[in-house]
Amino acid sequence: PTFTMGPGDVAADTNYFEIPAGGEGVHFKLITDIVSDEGKWEPIGNASSNATLKIFRGYFNGDNHTVGNIVMDNNQNYKGLFGKASGAEIKNLHVQVSMKTTSPNTNINQYAGGVVAYAQGCNISCCRVDGVIQGYDIGGIVGYSTNNIVRSCYNAATVEYNPRLSGQMTTVGGIAGYSDNILEDCYNVGEIIGNNSSFVGGLVGNGKAERCYNLGHVTGNISFYSISGTNFYTDCFNDVQLVPDLPGATNKLTVNMTGDALKSVLGDDGTWTYADNMYPRLSCLDTCRQ
Repeated sequence: PTFTMGPGDVAADTNYFEIPAGGEGVHFKLITDIVSDEGKWEPIGNASSNATLKIFRGYFNGDNHTVGNIVMDNNQNYKGLFGKASGAEIKNLHVQVSMKTTSPNTNINQYAGGVVAYAQGCNISCCRVDGVIQGYDIGGIVGYSTNNIVRSCYNAATVEYNPRLSGQMTTVGGIAGYSDNILEDCYNVGEIIGNNSSFVGGLVGNGKAERCYNLGHVTGNISFYSISGTNFYTDCFNDVQLVPDLPGATNKLTVNMTGDALKSVLGDDGTWTYADNMYPRLSCLDTCRQ
C-alpha cells in the first residue's frame, strides 16, 4: 500500500517508517509541500540511538514537493531529513535545511546530508537540497553513501567541514562526502568548504562519479582538492571561469559547458535537458528551480 502524507504527518510518523519483517516495503508519498513546525526536526530513521528499528527501510516519493525549514542547529550525529536508511528508495524531493554545528572541534557531528545522513544499499534519485550543512563525513545529498545508487540529484547548499578533535580521515563533498558505488548524472552549485578535511571534492570527497559537473567554489587541502577528491570519476566537468582550476578535473570554459556542448558526453536519453546559454538541467527536476 501507499500512504499519502501531508502537513503534520511526517513528525507524527517519524522513526518508524519500516519494511515489515518478511513483508513488502511500505510506500510513502507526499501530497503537498511541508514546512517543519518551529523549524525543529527529528530525522526520519534517527540512528543516534543505534536502534535497528529506527532505520528507514521503506519507499519515499516526494512527488516533486518540498520539505522546508529542516533545522538541526545543534551537535549530534546523523543529521538529515533521514538519519539512517538501509535498502530504501527515496526520490522526487526538494529539501531546505539548516544543519549548523554549535560547538566546533568535537567528536560528534559525524554524518550529515540534506536528504540522508548515512545510507546503505539505497536508491536515491531526483533530489535537490538548499541551505547549509556543517559537520564531518558530510555531503549535500548524502553524508556517507555505501553500496547505493545516487543519480539525477543536485546540491545548492553550502557544505562546510567542522573540524574535529581526533586526526581521523574525514570527507566533504557537494553530492556525497563518501561514496563507494554509483554516483551519476548529478551536479553541484553549492560552496564546498573543506578547511583541513582529509578528502574534499566538488562532487564527492572520497569516491567516484560519472557524468556530473561542478559549478561550486571548492576550498580545502590542496592534496585532495579536485572535483572528486580521490579522482575516481568519468566524464565529469568543472567550469574554470567560475571555479579556480581544480587539479584532476576536466576543466572547461563556460561556452564549452552550456547549450548542447556536453550532450555527446552526458547523453541524449532524456536524463538531461539542454538549452541555449544554459548549463544542462536534470529533466526529472524541471518542476524545481534549477
